[in-house]
Amino acid sequence: MKNKIKKDAPSNKHYEWFLLAGFFSFVLAIMLKHEMWRDELQAWMLAKASHSLPQLFHIMQFERHPRLWHSCLFVISRFTGDPRAMQVFHLSIAVTTIFVFLKYSPFSKWIKALFVFGYFPLYEYAVISRNYAFGILFVVIFMALYPRRKQHYFLLAIVLFLMAQTNAFGLLFSICFAVILIAEPLFDGTFSMLTVRNRWLIIPAIIVFILAVFFSLLQIKSPAVGLNTLAEIKFKPFVLALSFETIWKSYVPISDFSSHFWNTNLIGSGVVRSFLSLVLLAGAVAMFLKKPMVLFFYVIGTLGALAIIYQYHVFKYVRHFGHLFIFFIVALWLSYSWPERKLKSRLLQRLADFGTRIYKPFVVIILLLQVVAGLSAGALDWMHPFSASRQTARYIRQRNLNGLSMVGDLAEPASAVCGYLGGKMYYPRRKQYGSYIIYNEPDKNIRTRQVMQKALSISKQRKEDILLVLNWKPHEGEYPLKKLGDFTQSIVKDEQFHLYLLKYLSRNLILPIKKGQNN
Repeated sequence: MKNKIKKDAPSNKHYEWFLLAGFFSFVLAIMLKHEMWRDELQAWMLAKASHSLPQLFHIMQFERHPRLWHSCLFVISRFTGDPRAMQVFHLSIAVTTIFVFLKYSPFSKWIKALFVFGYFPLYEYAVISRNYAFGILFVVIFMALYPRRKQHYFLLAIVLFLMAQTNAFGLLFSICFAVILIAEPLFDGTFSMLTVRNRWLIIPAIIVFILAVFFSLLQIKSPAVGLNTLAEIKFKPFVLALSFETIWKSYVPISDFSSHFWNTNLIGSGVVRSFLSLVLLAGAVAMFLKKPMVLFFYVIGTLGALAIIYQYHVFKYVRHFGHLFIFFIVALWLSYSWPERKLKSRLLQRLADFGTRIYKPFVVIILLLQVVAGLSAGALDWMHPFSASRQTARYIRQRNLNGLSMVGDLAEPASAVCGYLGGKMYYPRRKQYGSYIIYNEPDKNIRTRQVMQKALSISKQRKEDILLVLNWKPHEGEYPLKKLGDFTQSIVKDEQFHLYLLKYLSRNLILPIKKGQNN
């Protein structure tokens, strides 16, 4: 199968710089408007609160992420406490990724443009500051080095090491890349010659990769969820269906265009999404049939990503299942480095010929839909607050309320307000005082009424008013409350806040729990 998407000519260099400038300008504009949500700010608060890297690694034990992203934030937070510094760093990662992609990928200029302005490079892994962009950066660096792999095994091993320290999907990518590096000489019969000529490079490279996997697994493990979760295979048909349909949601992440568009999909039916996922998977397999090594990479990568999604139940979040699309793009890139193989089976040959015919329209249509998703997501983020956390924090700061003791409930959304204030609050359901959240099991016995009782107790103990940052509205007639404001404009549904001032009472107030009001 000849690739239908031809490599760029040298004359396109100015075009690539134009694309890079357009990408940078768009992401910068949206990022300046983007209100960071709790998961973005959680990493920043963890890094900022740590006095040393060992302390950071210790308090991250419930995070289920390797430490590379947080370690970089730790260094940055030594110079500034402003979380916008994290956004600047994340923007630099995203721009570097696009620069490497434009310079070294073999695609035509139009395919490059469509990819660059697609949903994942433009929005999910650029505007939203998470560790996933780091993983994508090392993926494209690996692919840039791949054509000269036989001269750079040790360098590739270093890249795989860093890739594995980004997140679970980065670890999966590193394993899949290592597998094809090992399988290639076995497949083409050059293994014995390769091991003799490059053994002093290959052995250290293997050691580095083994350490990469070991360190990554050690950090992903948490007291709440161990590594045995992947080994404990329980057949759950409904979860399997939800996981499988993420292929469609990853390849075509067009939202429902609502004010809560994030993590939604235009196709509302799970049955339809599952059918479309099967069609997309079959089409991709047919396209790669004549290149067995590429097909092997695509299949093990896709199945591995689906296994993670299934086992950890992350089928709701586009940041996770978006890696399915990245595996597809990397497989397309790899196809330029591998020759076609003649298939012995007549049926497989016909399927492969069909794959050849649909190659270009399949890729172009998918990428065009990705552009629709990327541009619409950026526009919706521009028009609507992503989170109400920044507006809430600004209100608190402008009225000099940040000097008061604060109680936040529910804890996870309320922590985003802490991230912008740079302060601390008490989280009753988790019985924690601080800025970041320790993701251990919350106390399920603490309900809204117990939250108010705890706030009253803190008020009496400290002899001062308490600022309540809530995701729900209390019964104002039962408590000495003064309503300050509602901040309900947010793309993230549960990051809408209600501010109340709980007035200090010198006498002890004990509220009886009425029938039907224990929740």
